[in-house]
Amino acid sequence: LDLQIEWTWAVQTQISQLLAQFAESYGVRTANRDLLDNIPYSVRDRCKVVELCAPVEVKLEDDSDSGVELIYRNYLTGSLHKKNAAGLDPYWLELDQGTPEWSDLRTDGIACFTPTTKWVRDEPINSEHVRKQIPEIVEELGRLFKEFTGYCLERGYVIVDTKFEVFRNSKWEWVLGDEILTPESSRFIRVEDFEKVIYKSADKQLTRQLWID
Repeated sequence: LDLQIEWTWAVQTQISQLLAQFAESYGVRTANRDLLDNIPYSVRDRCKVVELCAPVEVKLEDDSDSGVELIYRNYLTGSLHKKNAAGLDPYWLELDQGTPEWSDLRTDGIACFTPTTKWVRDEPINSEHVRKQIPEIVEELGRLFKEFTGYCLERGYVIVDTKFEVFRNSKWEWVLGDEILTPESSRFIRVEDFEKVIYKSADKQLTRQLWID
């Protein structure tokens, strides 16, 4: 892009650490550890310790095993809206085909769950199939995303959706890893834009759009 944002790596690391701590404050374990303080200052703020983990896998309907991305959506938009409008239901959500884009998908404040495989190309998985295999994880992360939705709204942002990646630690406990609730893994829109029906992203989509434009 020929675009450089000074100290962006340090800011991204700090955001990642902050939101890992947010998850932990609600009792969700993460693979993130404290930042290092015994390395040179020039690289310290871009480094974080992450416990090496095995990905949580689920068994697909063809009896193969796959890593999984757990995606939660507050609103019907993007690929899900396109699939639903075309009469496709790969997640077994049973939405009405005519449901308008940007419809609120939450039930009792809990977002819609649309898991995918974690491969070179992410493929939709039957949501109930995943929920039955890892019910505790699906429910806890649904509650975490509900809390984060309120956290964002208080700070002037609507969160559209997020992606969680889940791993096993050395004790075989499940933990959150990778980007947790950050602009790398989530989509945000300013409340004032959302209320004006201006769906302008405030996340990594901004850089994607720069490339497209």
